[in-house]
Amino acid sequence: MPDAQATIDQILAASEAALRDIADERDKIADRIDSIENPQPLRPLTAAELAEIDKLNAALDALAGRNGDLAVLTLEALNDSAAVAALANSMRAANVDLKRKLEKVQRTAQRLQEVATFIQKLDGIVQNLTRLATLLA
Repeated sequence: MPDAQATIDQILAASEAALRDIADERDKIADRIDSIENPQPLRPLTAAELAEIDKLNAALDALAGRNGDLAVLTLEALNDSAAVAALANSMRAANVDLKRKLEKVQRTAQRLQEVATFIQKLDGIVQNLTRLATLLA
């Protein structure tokens, strides 16, 4: 079902693009924190710089929350997709068909076992008749 795969690919591509954007933003914030924490020349940080670091750390926490939100949105998009639902239905139908075929194979195997048992009994009868024929000859 190529349509379903294309839909899945689109949803995942959008999610991956958003993850890259979040990662880029996280890297920018981390670089900004690093530049504030390591002034050149080295000196004690000012109250304003410490406050800015706190705000930037809060922004990092918010970005981490966006990662979780994005995961939920991606799963919801996949779950709500008609193409994905059609693919799931198709897979369920294929599974039902495979179960039916398995049952047929199992019934055939059982019949073959019954035939093998019958042939063994028939072979025993033939051996007994052969012995009887030898005794009578």
